Amino acid sequence: MAQNEQPYAVFRFEKIKTYQQFAVTMQHANRELDVPNADPSKANGYYKSTPLDEIKMRCEEARTRKDNVLGYDLLFTASPDFFVSAEFTKEISKKWQEETIRWIYRNFGKENIVNIALHLDETTPHITCQTLAIYEGKLNAKHFTGGAEKCSKLQDDYAAAMKSLGLQRGVRGSKAKHENIKRYYARVGSQADPTPPKSVKDLNIQIEEPKSGFFGTKENPEEYFQRNFKKYIAPKIQQLLDENCRLRTENINLKKEITHWRSARGWTKRNATAMQQLRSELEVEKMRVVKMRRKWNSLPQSVRNSVRNNENRSR
Repeated sequence: MAQNEQPYAVFRFEKIKTYQQFAVTMQHANRELDVPNADPSKANGYYKSTPLDEIKMRCEEARTRKDNVLGYDLLFTASPDFFVSAEFTKEISKKWQEETIRWIYRNFGKENIVNIALHLDETTPHITCQTLAIYEGKLNAKHFTGGAEKCSKLQDDYAAAMKSLGLQRGVRGSKAKHENIKRYYARVGSQADPTPPKSVKDLNIQIEEPKSGFFGTKENPEEYFQRNFKKYIAPKIQQLLDENCRLRTENINLKKEITHWRSARGWTKRNATAMQQLRSELEVEKMRVVKMRRKWNSLPQSVRNSVRNNENRSR
C-alpha cells in the first residue's frame, strides 16, 4: 500500500453447508483447534458461543430442503496499516469492534448469530462470526447473499459503517479475489504488474541521455542522476515494493489457510476413527441380535407362547 493511502475495510464471507463445517469453523474461531501461527501470549475476545446441538435443532426446524445453506462464516478486518497507525487508539479499536458487531446484527439478524470472536493472536487483527441463514423462520441464504448485487451492496454498506474510522471500500471490479478465506487487497492487486520482473535485468528502465549545454558541456552528474531517478527509476522501485507487499500478504494468508485446513483435517481424522469404532461395535451388536433371533425362532412354538404369556402376566 502506498504511503498516506487511506486503508480499506475488509469484509468477506463463506457459506456453511454442513454441520461438520459449522463445528470445525467454530472450533477454529474459539481456538479449540491447534493454530500454529497464532501467538498464545496475546489474548483474544470471545463474545458469544452456541452449542452445536442447538444449531442443529434450529436448522432442522427451519430446513426447507435437503441441500439448504445452513449459515455463514464472516470475517471482518482492515488493511494492516490501519492497525499499526498512530491513529489506532484503544477508543478506535473499541469503536471498530462495536460498529462491526452492530453491522452484523443489522444485516444478518441478532437472533441468527451463534458465534463471535476477536482474534488478536494472528498477524492482522480480525473479527470472525458464524451465523445462521434463517429468515422468517426458514433457511433462506438468498435473502442475505443472493446474487452479485446483494453481495456488492453488503460491501458498500460495511464500508459506509467504517467510514467514520477512516476506512474506505475496496476497489470495485478488482482482480483480487475472495478465494475461500483469505485474499483481499484490491488496491495492491490492481496496481501490481501482471508479469513482475524476475531480476534487475528484466526491469528494462529507459533513461534519458545527459543534456548538453553550450560549448558541448555535459549535464552535472548529480543533476543527471536525480532527474532520471525521480522520473524512471523510483517508479520501478515502488512497483517492486508494492508487488513484494502483495506477495508477502498473500503468503501470510495462504499459511493461515493451510493451517486452518490442517487443523480441520486432524479433527476429521479423529472423528472418522471414532465413527469407525462405533460402526464396528454396531456390527457386533447387530450380529448378536441376529443370533438371538435365530435361537428364538429355533425354539418350539409352545415354548415361545409360554414365554410370551409369562411376560404378559408380569406386566
